[in-house]
Amino acid sequence: MWLGRRWRSARAWFSRRSLFVKTVLRLGFIFAILTSPGCCLFGWFVVRVQYNYWFIYTPEDREFQRTPGPGYNGGLPSAARQLRAEMEQIPDPDTALGLHPDWEAHRFPNREWVFGYGIDSHALTRVGGGTLVVKDSHGRVRCFFGHVCGNRGTCFVFDGARQAKSVDDFYKYLQSELGFREWIPPP
Repeated sequence: MWLGRRWRSARAWFSRRSLFVKTVLRLGFIFAILTSPGCCLFGWFVVRVQYNYWFIYTPEDREFQRTPGPGYNGGLPSAARQLRAEMEQIPDPDTALGLHPDWEAHRFPNREWVFGYGIDSHALTRVGGGTLVVKDSHGRVRCFFGHVCGNRGTCFVFDGARQAKSVDDFYKYLQSELGFREWIPPP
C-alpha cells in the first residue's frame, strides 16, 4: 500500500515536468540500465554463447546441443573426441601426468589404474564444460558427460575414486553416485 501511494506521487511529479526533462530522465534511466555491470555481463554471456555455437562448435556439437538426449546435462562431443584421441596415445598414468600435470590419476589396490581429465562445468570461458574422458588399465578410453566440478576439472570425480576398489567400481561410482552418462561416439 505504501508503494502504491509513492508510485502515484512520483507519477504526478513526473507528469508535471516539461517534455525536455521527461526525455532526459527517460534516456538517463535507459543509459543506467544498459551500462550496469549486470547487463554488460549478461550481454557478454549471450554473445559468447552465440559465438561458440556458430564458430567453435562442430555440426555434431550443434546437433547435440539441440537434441542432447535423455540424461545428458553437460559435455560436448568435439571436446570428448579431442581428449579421447589424445588419451589413446598415452600408455600409463605416469606418462599422462608427465605430459599433462593438470590431469588426474589413481591406482587401485588390485593394481588397476585410471587417469583422465574433465572440463569444469563452471568455467564460462571453456568450451565443452561437463566432458570427462578416462583411460583405464584395460586400455579402454571412455567418455562421460555430466557435471564436472573443480579448478582442475576432475578433483571431485577422482576423490570418489579413492574409495573404489577397482576400475569397475570407479565406473559404477561415476554413473550411480555422480550421475554421469557414458557417451559412445557414433562411427
